[in-house]
Amino acid sequence: MTWIHEFKNNGSDSARFVLGLISSKPLICFGVNPSTAKPEKLDPTMESVDRITKNNNFASWIMLNLYPQQETNPDKMHDELSSDLHKENLKHIEKIFEQYPKAVIWAAWGDLITTKKYLKENLAEIIEISKKYECTWVAINKKTKNNNPPHPLFKKSTEKLTIFDIDTYLKKFWIILEERYFYGKHRNFKQS
Repeated sequence: MTWIHEFKNNGSDSARFVLGLISSKPLICFGVNPSTAKPEKLDPTMESVDRITKNNNFASWIMLNLYPQQETNPDKMHDELSSDLHKENLKHIEKIFEQYPKAVIWAAWGDLITTKKYLKENLAEIIEISKKYECTWVAINKKTKNNNPPHPLFKKSTEKLTIFDIDTYLKKFWIILEERYFYGKHRNFKQS
């Protein structure tokens, strides 16, 4: 197996696009944003990804993210999307899908997807790219309290990945977020 690590180090604005330990047909995992993991120096999330991957009969994995900004606290991610960083991320994602058409993609972002408004749009674009390469989406069967596919951290290595209807999820997720935005925006409205 071979390590793959594609990143950009700009001091406080570092980005990681791809991290993986790959062989012939890896499981592609999507999180929200990268933390501190590097080849041969995995963080707790990536250790969970590695264990769950092996227990679901995949020999290897590639970690991609909805947004590539390297930040240990997702709340500290950019408040506004950096379009240059996002475009570069999409190029790396498409390159991986090109190399592994018909790949199995693990949705693993948990409720962190709700931390920034731009993450849902990023996901929608990634889904479109995945369709071009006929990819199949999977997730851990137990959803979060907000009905998102769970994040791998603190999950048992015996968790099973099952088919995940990404189109239905995106439609429902979009409606829920728009309702939250609408009601949150009008919460302080005072009637006379």
